[in-house]
Amino acid sequence: MATGARVCTYCGALRAVDDQTCPRCGRRNLPDWLNGVVRAYRDVFGSTMPLTWVFVLICLLAFFGMYLPIWIRSHGNISALLGGQQVSDVLRWGGIMNFGGRGITADEPWRWLSAMFVHFGPLHVGMNLVTLVALGRELEPRLGSGRFGVVFLVSGILGFIASDVWSMLSGSPSLTGGASGGLYGLIGALVGYLFARKDPRYRAILLEVAVLGLAMALLFPVNNAAHVGGFVSGFPLGILFFREKRPWRRDVFFGAFAGSLTVLALVSIGLSMRSPLVREAQESEQRRGPSEE
Repeated sequence: MATGARVCTYCGALRAVDDQTCPRCGRRNLPDWLNGVVRAYRDVFGSTMPLTWVFVLICLLAFFGMYLPIWIRSHGNISALLGGQQVSDVLRWGGIMNFGGRGITADEPWRWLSAMFVHFGPLHVGMNLVTLVALGRELEPRLGSGRFGVVFLVSGILGFIASDVWSMLSGSPSLTGGASGGLYGLIGALVGYLFARKDPRYRAILLEVAVLGLAMALLFPVNNAAHVGGFVSGFPLGILFFREKRPWRRDVFFGAFAGSLTVLALVSIGLSMRSPLVREAQESEQRRGPSEE
């Protein structure tokens, strides 16, 4: 029989080498090789809200990747960061264009994921990232990184699907992107979580979301369909996660699912960069000339 102690991957408690589960949190410990990967990951991104910081990093990489060339093209004109993007810039980094009847996601469905990390200007990305960090601080420790990532990414995808459906039904063309569908999904999950535990705070949050959504709709050209779709997607997930029995048994599954979706988000951005639609948009912009852009 082996002797000695090891540290629990999840809660940090000591356990015997032969113990299959942690005596404090009851979770099954990861294999040694995977435990090393998790520790290295947490050394970089922290242990409280590591996936939140990964999403922030991807948003910032996409933002600077799109806007640095725009800034260079404008010879250092700061005002170019406030709306100097062209359609080809947005499509290159994974944004979505709807034509009122048929969107490009019909041919490139991966954009439902990549578009979550595309933002239009510093105000857009700044507001979304501040909200993401605030929600991450509240929800990631409570749900666990895997479930947090699943809520954010799945709600964002379903939000853009709802946006596509609304565009098709209303016949309104749009160029869209942003993390707000996933953010509303996180808010929906928080409301669902509080509702399931009969915490009356869910009413105040619902009221705040309704007021904020109305104000944003009146002041800015926001994607209301994506917001509604994200919230409606996140709400039942919050209820389900609260009612889970022995949730630690599925921690590895949700962690792997969220990790896979995060990797696919990077892959989807790469696929967007290679899309023939980007070249077509560039050729159209060149034909119109700078005076019509």
